[in-house]
Amino acid sequence: MCILENFHYDEEETHVIHSFPANLHHVRITRETRSIKGPVRTFNVNAKLHTMLGRPAILEMQEYAMWHLELPRALQQGIFQKLYIPNLTVEPGTDIPNLVYLDLSYNYLRNIANVSALINLEVLLLGENYINSIEPTTFQNLTKLRILNLGNNYLTKVALNIYPKSLTELNLFSCKIKSLNYRHLYLPSMEVLNIEQNKLTSIDGSALLLAMPKLKTIRIGWNLFEREELQEALEQFQRHNISIRDEADEAACYFNEQVVQGVCITDHEPPRGVMREILMTVVVIVVAIALGATLRWGFVSMKGGE
Repeated sequence: MCILENFHYDEEETHVIHSFPANLHHVRITRETRSIKGPVRTFNVNAKLHTMLGRPAILEMQEYAMWHLELPRALQQGIFQKLYIPNLTVEPGTDIPNLVYLDLSYNYLRNIANVSALINLEVLLLGENYINSIEPTTFQNLTKLRILNLGNNYLTKVALNIYPKSLTELNLFSCKIKSLNYRHLYLPSMEVLNIEQNKLTSIDGSALLLAMPKLKTIRIGWNLFEREELQEALEQFQRHNISIRDEADEAACYFNEQVVQGVCITDHEPPRGVMREILMTVVVIVVAIALGATLRWGFVSMKGGE
């Protein structure tokens, strides 16, 4: 591995200060944490820089900022976390991109349409971005993609049928999703599905089981399901030996939530017992006010009679 600190790169500059040996395996561009002072430095990564670095198989970047990322077609693994990246493209050309692993977590990405060119991808990590929609063709040609993380984005509505059938793990944790579209859904290799902490009000356990026959783990807590419907889905998952439990237990749920077989759900309304108590309290208060007013009126009338 080659670790570069205090790195400077200007894509317009033609003078090369340092030449790296060809075919490096792993290059990490970073600033040593102990010496970081002042604002974060910025520059763009592109195919030219990748070539100047010796065309490493793995390129990783830390402690900098990047306004534009051009993915080199020769790169095999890219790790670009927490770099403020808003724009993503792929190096122009006709060669098939080699990328099999791409981590773009914790950036400012909104549009990911250009990942459609990365047909060799097996792992794609896009958690903690600003993605609010996905074009139906984005993953159409990614037939080798196994792991996809879209957690903590803004996908209020998502059609599960846009994902490649090769997926074994899909993370949609906390994406503000309000509904799932089960139409034409079939993910025969899916083993792990995480749809926790969304705004789902309904779940069709039967449809999920038919669409994902190899499902082993599903996370569905912290949604807005009706208790009866959730209970039915959980029983279906359990009959098929699908894990539904997480670290969550009754003590871990929030004060306004219930736990159903280890799954936290938010109440749509207070339980009937609570509603009865509230109603009785209101009645008692109204009666007390009325009684007080009556006694006061009687007392005033008596004084007036005197």
